[in-house]
Amino acid sequence: NNNNNNNNNNNRNDKSPNGKKKSRRNFKNGRTNGSYGHKKNNNSIGLSKSIRQRSISKGRNPIISLNMNLDSLAKSSAQSAGAARRAEQLLFRVEKLYADGYYAQPPDVVSYNVVINCWSKSGDKKCAQHAERLLQRMEELYGNGNEAVKPNTITYNSVLSAWARSPSKDASLRALELLHLMQASSSSGDRDAAPNVRTYNLVIDVLVRCRDVARAEGLFRDMIGRSDDDNDDDAAGAERVTPNEYTYNALLKAYARDKTGGSARKAKELYDDMKRRDVVPDAYTYTNLVTAVANGDSPGAAFDAVTILQRLLRAPSSPANTTTKRAKVVTPNKYIFTAVINAFARRGDAAAARDIVSLMERRSVTHADPSLRPDCVCYTALLNAYARSPDKDGGERAEALLRLMSEEEG
Repeated sequence: NNNNNNNNNNNRNDKSPNGKKKSRRNFKNGRTNGSYGHKKNNNSIGLSKSIRQRSISKGRNPIISLNMNLDSLAKSSAQSAGAARRAEQLLFRVEKLYADGYYAQPPDVVSYNVVINCWSKSGDKKCAQHAERLLQRMEELYGNGNEAVKPNTITYNSVLSAWARSPSKDASLRALELLHLMQASSSSGDRDAAPNVRTYNLVIDVLVRCRDVARAEGLFRDMIGRSDDDNDDDAAGAERVTPNEYTYNALLKAYARDKTGGSARKAKELYDDMKRRDVVPDAYTYTNLVTAVANGDSPGAAFDAVTILQRLLRAPSSPANTTTKRAKVVTPNKYIFTAVINAFARRGDAAAARDIVSLMERRSVTHADPSLRPDCVCYTALLNAYARSPDKDGGERAEALLRLMSEEEG
């Protein structure tokens, strides 16, 4: 009798006041059990009810439902290795259901591309290895006759994106191998995986991150050659790829990091080429350009850097340094100012460095832009200027600046 009473009480607790059984789903923060709208259990990953209903309305296609769920995970998975694993588990679960005859269609290239992209953005140290593993699986399945998973340009670009985020020392080598594979496939007449401008930008980004600037420059020259070709596609199957602002910015970043002789000259030449080709500079362009110029070893490096800064200050409300209608409005940011301060500091010109700091302080008020308020990095650059300055009051000014920094931090 006690057992029966307990069961009755449990049944009553499971019912709402209107007599209907309560749902055991957890609706905290508008989600079911688990994250990203996916109900979890120990053995499988369920499909989001709302997404499943949308896929049914599109023709009861389970692969559409799969891809919509994977896309939902991918959009919610930035810096999350756990979400990438869940996406992969979901992919393999549907793949097994197809193998068991439950579904008439297998996961397709879109399914795999989304999961690879998920790994690319996961923040996992081995994100590139995970992406490569899925690419190899696609190649094996395609080789066994599964046309639906044939890797395409998006597939390879997603893997390259993972290598661009990988700490592996082999990143540059593998990125070049993938590019050559894509080029060979395109040359043989298969354009599904032909490299595009994003492909080249990703490989250049990997090379720059791995400090292989010479190869990055060579790849850039290859892009220029393809861009200047009179034919859209040459006889070998190479498609025209025109460098864009991301291409130029990647190389400018390399020159900004390099403090050896020659990088400042290369940065200015690259910027001139950018304008000549009517590629629109943005804030990253000028940040890297000014940094590269300021790091130069020529006597006029500081003057060149401040000249670029003044050019941006004179026309903050009009398109900067280009005649194109697509020009962006670029105003100096904290990094540009700091690069100029460093340029004067290396030459011991404390007065000029102090003027730039004062200009930042004024503009942070007059332009209502708190991001321009000098920070510890700016003040440290000014301290370096005082340390190198021949001025007699350099020590006193440095002590006063240290007190100001302590007060602001406190």
